[in-house]
Amino acid sequence: MDDNFKKIIPFTTPYRSHVIWNVIFNILYALFSTLSFIALIPMMNVLFDTSEKSEQNGPQFALILVIGIVIITFLFKNLFNFLASNHLLHLKNGVLKDLRNAMYVKIINLPVSYYSEKRKGDIMARMLGDVNEVQNSFFSILELIVKEPMTIIFTLIAMISISFKLTIFVFIFIPVAGILISKIGKSLRTKSERVQAENG
Repeated sequence: MDDNFKKIIPFTTPYRSHVIWNVIFNILYALFSTLSFIALIPMMNVLFDTSEKSEQNGPQFALILVIGIVIITFLFKNLFNFLASNHLLHLKNGVLKDLRNAMYVKIINLPVSYYSEKRKGDIMARMLGDVNEVQNSFFSILELIVKEPMTIIFTLIAMISISFKLTIFVFIFIPVAGILISKIGKSLRTKSERVQAENG
């Protein structure tokens, strides 16, 4: 782990409850994000008349039921995303406040000779810009560590449960498509650089 991140981690200790809740809600968001797309499958089956329909209630009831499930899953997905963002915001603001307070105490305790050698603009830049940059980069990584991997894991589980063969095909097709796209991109970039050089 980078030394700069190790220095920031102690500032998150007073707000560890927000960290825990953010992780929990991000996992639930990833779960319901996957379920929201899986819930679309029964709706498509009802719409295109490929599923067995109840003779008592009819296709209208089946469609309303499926639409209700889709709405509920999307609602929970957005709710958990909001709750995760809310706890992350509390964590960000708390750590930012503590970082600035620590820097303020450090600057106040510096000797007067320091200020004769350093510019005030540099000190203000560290107090404002650098702290904000550290805060944004650290917490974006914190969120991506949980949300994106869990979304990938739940999506893979859903894909394998729906069709194992199709999942294998996707894993074979994506690298091949990626290689072809990268070659086409390099070819276009080379031509574009040649045209720019000729124009220059």
